[in-house]
Amino acid sequence: MRKVQISTSDHKRGPGRTLITALVHELRLDRPARVLQCFGFRAEESPGRAGRAELSYDQGASTQTTRHVWTWLPIHSWTVDEVWARIHATGVPYHPAYDLGMSRLSCSFCVLASKRDLLTACRARPALAYEYAAVEAEIGHSFRKDLRMAQLIEEAGM
Repeated sequence: MRKVQISTSDHKRGPGRTLITALVHELRLDRPARVLQCFGFRAEESPGRAGRAELSYDQGASTQTTRHVWTWLPIHSWTVDEVWARIHATGVPYHPAYDLGMSRLSCSFCVLASKRDLLTACRARPALAYEYAAVEAEIGHSFRKDLRMAQLIEEAGM
């Protein structure tokens, strides 16, 4: 059996590029379209994101004949506290998972999540946590190399 790994870029950048292609096609310009795509990546989130430029030319999304795509990271230098201060000051709606204590919005039980977020997810969605634990037991593999769902359930006090 071949193992297939899907990166987050397949679910974020990929659909964005598909949309850009469709929108540029609709424009029917006689010159390459100039596109500015914006992402909410912050430098504090990871070493990879810290190394990104706030404004960059996206060679992978651009073509010589139809579009020139630039990527802008408007909150790249912001701290998480600055993000929340702006959200609260403007009243912009946000996902209720943050009110439960999640530090990031992702799949409930993302294998890349922090242990703290996974414990919060167990408390918020106990039925799903037990379902994951049952699958773990059935297949004989742990949720994550370093962590079993059963362990998370126990530590969450369930």
